[in-house]
Amino acid sequence: MVAEKVADELRSALQTMKEERDELDEKIELLEKTLAKFGVKTRRGPGRPKGSKNRRGPGRPPGSAKKKAAKKKTTKKKVKRNWSPEARKAASLRAAKMWAERRKKAKGTKKKTAKKK
Repeated sequence: MVAEKVADELRSALQTMKEERDELDEKIELLEKTLAKFGVKTRRGPGRPKGSKNRRGPGRPPGSAKKKAAKKKTTKKKVKRNWSPEARKAASLRAAKMWAERRKKAKGTKKKTAKKK
């Protein structure tokens, strides 16, 4: 019951916004036409010119550029993750063990050096 009322309110708000968007689109189009009559070029955003044959690269799905642009806008701040003392100690022990094994292996296989004459 309550969910349906909320859904109805949201639908009505969405419809209102769509109508406002359509009105704005019409006004923008009218202004662009007016500018074109005066010989002023309307600035377009970045991207390929209208009428370009090369729409997108091979294998790229439609709208992939829009998704990439949307991702750039919503960058999150990276969180610095600190190691706990236990994790730091465990990593230290693993590294010490690895280097000890390498030293042991290197001791057993000494390279013979050629004598200089």
